[in-house]
Amino acid sequence: MIGFVGILVLGLISSGFCQDVTNREILEKLNSLEVRMVRLETKVEEGQKSLQKQIDGLQGQINGLQNMIMGVLAGIFALIAFVLWDRRTALAP
Repeated sequence: MIGFVGILVLGLISSGFCQDVTNREILEKLNSLEVRMVRLETKVEEGQKSLQKQIDGLQGQINGLQNMIMGVLAGIFALIAFVLWDRRTALAP
């Protein structure tokens, strides 16, 4: 950000050599740039907060899917255990 502002300031200064620009106009341009940068920073912060909320929601969904997968796997293993037990008892007599 600081480098970007520096480049803008150098651009304004160099444009001052080519044109008849007063100090007041330069200060007004710098102030308007500062206001724009503050607006951009607030928008970026709002975007980051929104993304964090979305990530938190996705993490909750992932946790729910993990629980469901564990339940399905436990059911499969229980079914396999039942089938093996039933086979053993059917062959015993």
